[in-house]
Amino acid sequence: MDPYELMIGGAQLTIRPREDGTYLVFRGETKLAQLSPDITDEEDILWETADWMDAEYATTIGKAIEEHEKHNAYGPF
Repeated sequence: MDPYELMIGGAQLTIRPREDGTYLVFRGETKLAQLSPDITDEEDILWETADWMDAEYATTIGKAIEEHEKHNAYGPF
């Protein structure tokens, strides 16, 4: 699972998928969060983090991860 870049709100973020199904989110060399998808049903995924990050921003990043993984056909979504 290779890292990839996403642009969110004008910021370039690096997403590093992990074997345990979580995602590390970096801006440059600074770790912003570790996001965990909570797949509640086939249509709804809640994005959670224990890091100091606004829940809405975590959801925005999570939705971008979902879109990236759908288009690259190797993710869990």
